[in-house]
Order: sequence, then C-alpha cells, then structure tokens
Amino acid sequence: MEPDGVLRGHGSTVTCAAFSPDGRQLATGGNGKCLIWDVARKSPIRELSGQKGFIRGVAWATDGRRLATASYDQTVRLWNADSDAVVAVLQEHAHWVNAVAFAPNSNTVASASRDGRVILWDVESHQGIKTLKHSSGWAMGVAFSSNGKRLASAAANNTSNRLGPGEILVLNLSEGDAEPQIT
Repeated sequence: MEPDGVLRGHGSTVTCAAFSPDGRQLATGGNGKCLIWDVARKSPIRELSGQKGFIRGVAWATDGRRLATASYDQTVRLWNADSDAVVAVLQEHAHWVNAVAFAPNSNTVASASRDGRVILWDVESHQGIKTLKHSSGWAMGVAFSSNGKRLASAAANNTSNRLGPGEILVLNLSEGDAEPQIT
C-alpha cells in the first residue's frame, strides 16, 4: 500500500494523530504543539500551542466542536476547535498523560496517565467525575464503545521496573459504580 501523502511540519517526533469527525482535518501531536492539517491540501492550517513536553494523545469530540490533548506536562487541555482557544486545563494526574478519548455524546472525556489512573471528566464543568485505578502500572490508552456505555483502558505492567503482561480494564458505565472487568 502506498501513502496518499507525507505530512511534514512538526520538526520533531510526532506521537499521535486523530481525524476530525468529517475527515477533512487531522490533528497531530508532537513536542509541545498540536498541528491541525487540511487533509486535502496536506498542509498545516493551525497550531495549538502551550503545553510543555510531548503531546501523547489527541482526540476530537464527535460533534467536532472540541479537541482534547494529553501531554507530558501532566495535563489534559480542551480546545475550541473553531477558535483554537484553550477552553480548560484539566489537572489531576500526577504523571504524564498518555491518551485521551471523547465519549460519543461529546460530554465526557477520558484521560489515561502514567500515574496508573484513568479519569473521566465532565466537559462542561471541567471536573473529574470518576477515577479508575490500574493495579499493575501505567495507563496507556482509553476508548469508549460506540454507544458510550463502556470504557476500556489499557495498561502496561511495570511493577518490577520491567515491563510484563499488561491488563485491560473494561468499565460498564451504564451500571453506575460497577466494578470494572479485568481481562
């Protein structure tokens, strides 16, 4: 398979990418900035800056109105996708934030951190509403099911300063505070 094109513009390592809901734009994260690309023209059209360190995760809200970025600076930032303004800086993690994902209704964003926690955030109040803790190490990724009723979180096992078998937690969000399933 041949690539449709190569996008260059970060100047350093690119760590994440996410298409906008309509597929016309691509958000990519790297060292301290997130670039928004026009996919058809294969050129950057905007830059979101202000986070320190690498941006490890980027996600578009399904309504296309917001972006979330996860960074080594231990924050999640919510951005207005039209004005590029920072809407909120979410700060409860104690280590790098590795990944972010929006729920299908765009009202909740999940963040996964090297501190082992996954935090669900209310997008309007900017408050953490639920925290899930991995027992084995770093939370590396998060994903909502297409109906928003489940959340999966992937973790690396670093309990002996060596990476071992990881774990995936699945949380049934439609059952309130039900215990997560560990698989």
